[in-house]
Amino acid sequence: MAKETAEKKEELTEEAQTEEASVNEAEAKIEALEKELAAAKEAHIRTLAEYDNYRKRSVKEKEGIYANARIDTVTAFLGVHDNLERGIRQYEEGSTHRQGLEMIMKQFDTALESLG
Repeated sequence: MAKETAEKKEELTEEAQTEEASVNEAEAKIEALEKELAAAKEAHIRTLAEYDNYRKRSVKEKEGIYANARIDTVTAFLGVHDNLERGIRQYEEGSTHRQGLEMIMKQFDTALESLG
């Protein structure tokens, strides 16, 4: 009987050790999965930050392109503006030609002002 009790105790001890090993293995797997999840979260956050930076950079580039195009357009018309001023000075005050050119010049100035 003592022998049977000792064998049962030994079996229980082996089962406990097996169970403990199984628990340790599960804890190790959980820890590994938690590390993997943390790494995935960090990668996701970095990707979101990179995308946000890309979006902001794209918006700035678009604004820059628009501003440069506007500057190029206005620059091209400055010569026309100067020529209109010269044309106005060719006519005397009250001349119908001068009045017509002055009206065109006002309209042209308004268009340039709207472009900034």
